[in-house]
Amino acid sequence: MNKMEEYGKQMKSEGVSHIYFVHGTWAGDSPLGFLSKSPKIPFNKQLRRLVKVNVDKIMGDFGNYTEGYRELFEQSIGGEIPCVRINWGSGNYHSARVEGAITLIKEIAKGIKNSSVNKRVLLLGHSHAGQLFALLTTFLEEEELSLMETENEVCKMEKLVNVVGLDQDIYTGIVQLKDDLKKIDKVFIDIVTFGTPPRYQWGKPKTKGDEDNYRLLNIINHHHEPVSILGLFNTKDGDYVQQWGVGGTDTYDSKNSDIEKIIGSEQCYISIESVLTGGKRNIPKYGKTLLIDNGDEGKKAKETVLRHGLYTCKEKMLFNTELITTQFYKG
Repeated sequence: MNKMEEYGKQMKSEGVSHIYFVHGTWAGDSPLGFLSKSPKIPFNKQLRRLVKVNVDKIMGDFGNYTEGYRELFEQSIGGEIPCVRINWGSGNYHSARVEGAITLIKEIAKGIKNSSVNKRVLLLGHSHAGQLFALLTTFLEEEELSLMETENEVCKMEKLVNVVGLDQDIYTGIVQLKDDLKKIDKVFIDIVTFGTPPRYQWGKPKTKGDEDNYRLLNIINHHHEPVSILGLFNTKDGDYVQQWGVGGTDTYDSKNSDIEKIIGSEQCYISIESVLTGGKRNIPKYGKTLLIDNGDEGKKAKETVLRHGLYTCKEKMLFNTELITTQFYKG
């Protein structure tokens, strides 16, 4: 038995029924937002599929989960745990990420039959996919779920939906979305982020039985501090996108300000001073964070996408899986 298959058996023995791979910004089917929820555009679905096909060709497995990666991972861990690649628009602004979180909810709920079959699911997300996960945990927070049952109060999820709208190909109404969230609330969720800039607040975990309903592991490519622009061209300080892709770096969207009022203040904001003079690594306030030296210092920035695109490469698959298994599935 090879190592990957061994890790797969450990995951299976601890109740993992599905594994979901979620890409980050620019790697989806509407990176500029022109095709997001646009049923009036002729051949909209076909255009989005075409965009994603070409994005996959251009990016390969740098900062992107390809179908080849998904297939190899599923086969390598023994073929007993279904692995699903989730695609979302991937625009660099709040509403795209809210829409992505709704897509995520739909896809996870599809695989859940009952809590005896589906004890837990594993979410693996690159970069801003972590914001989708944060939104999911916020929606699953006990207070939010209780608000879904009331007629007079509006939960945070519903407020966001009122701003961004619903893709009719995913949900025809808010009731369906709420029902899927209640379904997801019955399972445990293991979350792993790769190079996610700390942005959104995470929902407060709630204890079910003797463990929390979700647990979070953040993996960041890091060499040393300060993270300075002086080392940018050979990215000597580690993942620069993770460091600088925090609050204040979104592209313009007319809904940004309305959404920010609902999601609350972000964890970190970009500053010119920190970029020019360097600063401590922006560490997420939630979950456990591993700062990993991938031993790739000295490569040119374009070879590694600012040291941000390496997490999803096939050559890192075994290393990442070992980290996840060691942290989550010790037996």
